[in-house]
Amino acid sequence: MGKESTDYLVELLSIGIITADISERDRYNRDLGIIFINGRDINRLMVSSGMAWVYDDYVTDDTYYIDQNNAKNLKRGIWSNSTPVSPWDWRRGKRNGGSFLSELGGIENSSPEINKICCKICKKGKACGDSCISRKYSCRKPPGCACNG
Repeated sequence: MGKESTDYLVELLSIGIITADISERDRYNRDLGIIFINGRDINRLMVSSGMAWVYDDYVTDDTYYIDQNNAKNLKRGIWSNSTPVSPWDWRRGKRNGGSFLSELGGIENSSPEINKICCKICKKGKACGDSCISRKYSCRKPPGCACNG
């Protein structure tokens, strides 16, 4: 439901004045905080509509879980799916019980097709797609990927 979630967020952000209360930065130097539209908490609106999942590692207000549970009980958004997959599991390839490779139609690890979507080696370190990243990066792609052997 990534596209639906994005579309909903774009719609919310287009209807008023946007403000932010930035409280800290994460380990990737990203700003963390609460975004408001006309004084209403966008994070809470996304969670209560079932268009976002409370991220346990970063949540600082446990009342978001109340909103998430209400969305679950009402089967809103992502919770309308009987087996929703968290975004962090989706990014790691754990998609509704299928493996990352099964999503690709059973492509073998050594095939050129898998390498197109895997990390690639660059002169500065490792890269995902076209962007070079730190040599300290831990690849989360399946075995056979260019950066994890």
